[in-house]
Amino acid sequence: MFVHLAKILYVALPAFILPLLLATVTASPVLPEPLPPRKATFKLCTPPFNLTAEFPDNQNPLTADCRTLIKNISGGATWKFVTGGRWAIATFATCAFKIEAQDIKDGIVLKIGDEDVVGAINAAFDKFPNDGVHAVATFGTMGCPESSYGLGPVRCKFWVSHTNVKDEPGAEGAVKDQ
Repeated sequence: MFVHLAKILYVALPAFILPLLLATVTASPVLPEPLPPRKATFKLCTPPFNLTAEFPDNQNPLTADCRTLIKNISGGATWKFVTGGRWAIATFATCAFKIEAQDIKDGIVLKIGDEDVVGAINAAFDKFPNDGVHAVATFGTMGCPESSYGLGPVRCKFWVSHTNVKDEPGAEGAVKDQ
């Protein structure tokens, strides 16, 4: 009798369990699509300080162009630049962000991240009122890292200005890492 009952359960049980399993599987919640990977942002330099308005009104960038520049570079980028010149890190239409190392020998490689550029431009917007059309061209200071010699943050002067503000020859741009 036990053998006969085992045969019935063996045959009947899978037929009974299979619909239950299928009902459980189909009633399970659908898993959401995985989130796209978040882009890293890079804050490498010290916060900007000593912000000063520098340029005449005709050299002020358009606020909308600076906001587009911020949007374009946000989400993960770093740039390398070499001491001994002024470098255009990022530009869009009339808005430019430029940087130059101060009080250090030429030829040292420094780095700056997207959040450093965004922070400097936003600090300029916060400190100097603008008409909503033209942002105020400014310059300031920040410390950017150097890794080859262990010097720590190097004092750098930066500019948020109109792209028509001319620099010395050879300051076309820094090398973008990412």
